Amino acid sequence: MLSLIPRLQRQLFRIEARGAGLTYGYDRVRFTAPVPIGARIRLRQQVGEVTPKGQGARIALQSVIEIEDQTKPALIADGILLIAGA
Repeated sequence: MLSLIPRLQRQLFRIEARGAGLTYGYDRVRFTAPVPIGARIRLRQQVGEVTPKGQGARIALQSVIEIEDQTKPALIADGILLIAGA
């Protein structure tokens, strides 16, 4: 589930006029429910804090992977992106 976040987030947003980007890591990860085989999932993300970092920015994102027709999410993760300036 955790490895799906970068791929799924490309469907949510795109940062234009930027340099290289890097998924820096995760501060906190919680696997809260098992995902049945064949279940449909979706990623929901919220921007936490954006801070200047050198010529670019450090972006904190809260990611939640939800399972269709279930109230409890499969995963909650606080991730960090580093984006270089253009």
